[in-house]
Amino acid sequence: EFKLKYGTTWLGTVSNAWENALNWSCGTLPDSKTDIIINGGTPFTPQLGSDITIRSLRLPGSSNLIIKSGFHLTVKQ
Repeated sequence: EFKLKYGTTWLGTVSNAWENALNWSCGTLPDSKTDIIINGGTPFTPQLGSDITIRSLRLPGSSNLIIKSGFHLTVKQ
């Protein structure tokens, strides 16, 4: 059995919009099969403005994630 893992890192070089694919290292938006890493020290702190489900989330050290009012982030693991 093989497991394919798909991961991406928040770069935050364009804006604070989670929904902008250019802010992610893979150039695509994360989905329910994506492992996400959000490191501190990026130009923009990510702000989630939609409902989304992701596979996993790592927020090491001084990293932050803002979830705008009325939206939900579901982490499967």
